[in-house]
Amino acid sequence: MENYLGQSNINKTFHLIIFSLKLEEHFKPFKLGVCNCGCNESIPIRNTQGQLARYKHGHNPTPDPPHFRGPEHYHWNGGRNIDKGGYIQIYKPEHPFAGPTGYVLEHRLVMEQHIGRYLERYEIVHHKNRNPSDNRIENLQLLESSSAHRRLHGEEDRKDRQCGICGSDKTRCTRGIFHWRRHNNIWCCSKCDNRLYKTQKKLRNKIFQTFNSFSS
Repeated sequence: MENYLGQSNINKTFHLIIFSLKLEEHFKPFKLGVCNCGCNESIPIRNTQGQLARYKHGHNPTPDPPHFRGPEHYHWNGGRNIDKGGYIQIYKPEHPFAGPTGYVLEHRLVMEQHIGRYLERYEIVHHKNRNPSDNRIENLQLLESSSAHRRLHGEEDRKDRQCGICGSDKTRCTRGIFHWRRHNNIWCCSKCDNRLYKTQKKLRNKIFQTFNSFSS
């Protein structure tokens, strides 16, 4: 709390002062084709971004605001964030696999502490109850690759599926694949899906033959 009321507000105030200086500088009249810092060196009328150029590169007297990171940033919330997917991130810039902002996924940190080593980039930590914010070690499972993770999700998804035609809770093919029939809004095992496809194909052919007979 002391950091939030003290250093954090100072940093935020400094950013606002720099922004107001730049805004004031933006509306001042200036000469085209020369540097307006006072050296009067010739410069292109427009810069590389296509905007009207005021200064030669490096001659701008208005300082850029410093880039505060970590606890010094005025949006600091204790080093714990939740991303769009619901995964918790922890601020650890010293971690070898930390992201560009210095954050690491918490469930990977928990697994690393449990096994006593850093995880490889290709290793995946799976949440058993599908809750991405539940990072208890008993809810985590280490998998050797992303393909193993997809395979595990597929097996879990197929546990409660039933074929909407034959009613079987087990598929009739060796690979255990169910198919989603979006037009019928049902899951089908491979055998029933193949039957349904052939029936619909025959029906389409009969419709086309009927339409061609009327048109001729």
